[in-house]
Order: sequence, then structure tokens, then C-alpha cells
Amino acid sequence: MWVHSRDRRRWEAKEKWRRRRDEETGGCIKQQVADALWELSSQYDVGVWYEYVRVGTWINQYDIFCGVVVNGVKLKIDPVEELLKEWPELQAFGVEWVRKWLDLRERLIEIAKVMRRFPWMVDVVRQRPMSILHPYTVEVYVAKDGSETCLSLASSKAFCARDGAVREVRLELEFRRYEVYEEKMREAYRPKGLLAFSTAAREYVRML
Repeated sequence: MWVHSRDRRRWEAKEKWRRRRDEETGGCIKQQVADALWELSSQYDVGVWYEYVRVGTWINQYDIFCGVVVNGVKLKIDPVEELLKEWPELQAFGVEWVRKWLDLRERLIEIAKVMRRFPWMVDVVRQRPMSILHPYTVEVYVAKDGSETCLSLASSKAFCARDGAVREVRLELEFRRYEVYEEKMREAYRPKGLLAFSTAAREYVRML
């Protein structure tokens, strides 16, 4: 299977494969890698390898890994290293944690995108042990009025940022409805208990 381009801008392989949503043009390789292959092709025999690897517990749950072939030598890249290079925010959880949950790559990227949007979350995560944390227990809530953002790493406990200050709080919310927020259908929540009757009670939207 060989890399080729019709216009030297869009790259692809001669054999068709499934491409993940977050990947750039050129099949499963990044654009800069395709550019490098083009430069090397005048001196070396270059190509691309790929393989389907079963992940998770479902029968048809596979992911695609690929790399570069130079003069018949298959070059492998650590997928964890590549993920951390693209999403350094995940380093706050630790390399081994990322490696442990690599089969939930899409979820890890979702978490990283939110942490990039709210950088204070990186420091909160870095200061706490994350070895047993499951990626789907990470929750983020944003007040609809924009006054507060909360990161939850355990049931009912959360860290909320307001006016530049981060504090640990007991976050007790109840689901109210689904609504469109930032062009996506999301869950809307209200505080439970006595706070629900306060005039200052805010509505929150779940981002993660």
C-alpha cells in the first residue's frame, strides 16, 4: 500500500480504509507525515502500514493503527505518545492513566478539549491522584449565565471556578431537561435541596 497525491495537497493510500473523525487528510497519517514521505520518496522506497486492533470488550470494537514504512522497515509510533503530543492537557492525569484508558480515546479527547478551554482544571487534576479514576466519571458543568464552571471527579464533590477563584464544593444537581447549548443537545440541571429555592440558584449545563 503506497501513499500518493494527485495535487500534492491531499494525500491518500491506494487501499481504502475507515478514517477516524479527528484525523487529517491522508488516511490515518497526519498531513505533516505525508509531506515528509513526499520529500523522502525521491531517495527511499516509502509507504504506509496499518492494522486493525481489537479494543474494548465488544466483538466488533476495533481501532486502526498505522505508521510509516521506509525501505521495508516498519516504523511504529507509540499511540499514547502521539495522543499526549496532540493533547498535552491529558498529562495531568499521568502517562500510565492515559495508557490504561487508551481504548476510550474519543472520551479522552473530549476531556482534553474541555480542559483546554478551562486551563484551571489542569492544575486541579494534577494535584490529585487519578490512578483509579474512570474517564466517564469526569464531569463538567457550566452555569448558563456564564458565572461558574465546575469539574467533578467524584460523586457530589466538585471544584468550581468563579471570578478567578477555584474552591471545592458539594455539588448536588438534579436533571431537568434536554436543551440545545452551543449547538449541541445537552443535559440541563438545577440544584437540589434548599438551594433550589434560592433566588440565586443557577441552572447548569453538562459539558462532559
